[in-house]
Formats: sequence, C-alpha cells, structure tokens
Amino acid sequence: MRIVTRAWERELDPLSDRLAVLLSRPERRRRAHVNQKGLLGVIERKRRLAPR
Repeated sequence: MRIVTRAWERELDPLSDRLAVLLSRPERRRRAHVNQKGLLGVIERKRRLAPR
C-alpha cells in the first residue's frame, strides 16, 4: 500500500498545478493541496470488537 501511496504523492504536485488555474487565491490553492494530501494519507483502522 505504501508504494501506491508514494506513486500518488509524486503526481500530487502536477495535479495541484493543474487545479491552480481554477483557484485564483493562494489560500484556496493551499487548502486544495492539503485536502488532496489528506485524501491520499494512510488511515489506521480502528479495532472493532466482534458482536456477541
């Protein structure tokens, strides 16, 4: 899974550059970049107890 995540991270900057054309303000560009990075982040699963 880490290999796939790193591959996506390499493509994140070019994607952000493409979206920057649509987002005129720097704050919006930064927020979009952070949101994209969050979507690609690793999420740990919570341990769930089996129903009784």
